[in-house]
Amino acid sequence: MSYEIRKAVMTRLTTDAALMANIPGGVWDRPIKQEGKGATPGVFKAVPVDPSREPIMLPTIEIHGPNQVQATDGPQTLHNGFFTVHYYVPATESGKVLLDTIDGQVKTLLHEWQFVLVSTGETVTLLALERTEDIDSAEFPGNKEQQRRFVVEYVE
Repeated sequence: MSYEIRKAVMTRLTTDAALMANIPGGVWDRPIKQEGKGATPGVFKAVPVDPSREPIMLPTIEIHGPNQVQATDGPQTLHNGFFTVHYYVPATESGKVLLDTIDGQVKTLLHEWQFVLVSTGETVTLLALERTEDIDSAEFPGNKEQQRRFVVEYVE
């Protein structure tokens, strides 16, 4: 079910033209990787004026989860889990502004959004939780990263 939820979230995000205009690196449900097996094409762009420089990472979203949390007992069973949406942007003043813009768009698209699981017919509700402060990315130097956590709930 985690896969089905993650794919629904990805579809919701990637079909929004305004959001996609702000994240030319795309939306990924696997770790961002510049090269090798599992590389994420389209995230990195060569520097045309200096091909010897490391490629630039384009603004990108990476989705982690959702993980499943033990269901509660009762006449109906509440299932919930958490997933995070990670944002990567250039470490510039305009990149910081872009983080706010992207997070606002993602939160608008996903907070209190409901959809039906094809596999079970259950209605899923997403709720936005906390957003972290932006930090310098240790993994991708020259970029800022930030994340927002969401809770996923459905009753069966």
